[in-house]
Amino acid sequence: MSHILNTNHQYNLPPIGKKIAYKSNRDGVAERFADPGVREIVRLDLELIGEYDRLLTDLELQIVKRAKQHDAQAFHRLFEISGLLAEACANCDLYRDGGGGEETEATAARGQRTRR
Repeated sequence: MSHILNTNHQYNLPPIGKKIAYKSNRDGVAERFADPGVREIVRLDLELIGEYDRLLTDLELQIVKRAKQHDAQAFHRLFEISGLLAEACANCDLYRDGGGGEETEATAARGQRTRR
């Protein structure tokens, strides 16, 4: 995405004005460029971003399924933390200690596990 934004800036075009991280905001971005070669490169970048979106979504789903199978109770406790941090914790923290840690009252409140 940075490549597209930098190219837009290098060609002195007005800011895109929307987050191209969202698929619905990518329409018409390549057409902003007059040079057909640049337009084609930007189209390719947008297609790659779409493919990465699909691959990452599939990977995240697999990680969540494995985490739930590994320790469903701990996984769901991690979602009690509000905000975006919850998903990152749920996807990563279960595997940090190899799943063999014990919970204490303090770490359970934070959604973490610790080794004793």
